[in-house]
Amino acid sequence: MIESGLPFVHAPRRRLCPSEMTGPPFLDPAMAAREVRRRYALLVNPFYPKDPNASFGKHVLTPTLALSSFAATTPKHWDARYWDENLLDGRPPFEPMPEVVGITVHLTFAKRAFELARWYRCGPS
Repeated sequence: MIESGLPFVHAPRRRLCPSEMTGPPFLDPAMAAREVRRRYALLVNPFYPKDPNASFGKHVLTPTLALSSFAATTPKHWDARYWDENLLDGRPPFEPMPEVVGITVHLTFAKRAFELARWYRCGPS
């Protein structure tokens, strides 16, 4: 017979999580403003922190269909590109600076969406 509570004597170890998965890419405010490329739209899915100790469904959000819908309805003479910060490829591109930036948002990472909007609106300066 197994003694009651024995499997729970030791707390489970917390999994390590790289800093790239817990904090968004740095948006350098000191970068010089770049020339805006006409008819170039950048569609951004903002970063959200990952927690290896949380439930699987909570930290594996799927991007909304909003950005792909915008990309599909963008006129043919526009260059529409998609950037997902959660793929851990660094901050969204700014060279060339897009004429239009579309940002989708879940309320859980709205703060990052506002940071990105401010950064693009003011230019990385």
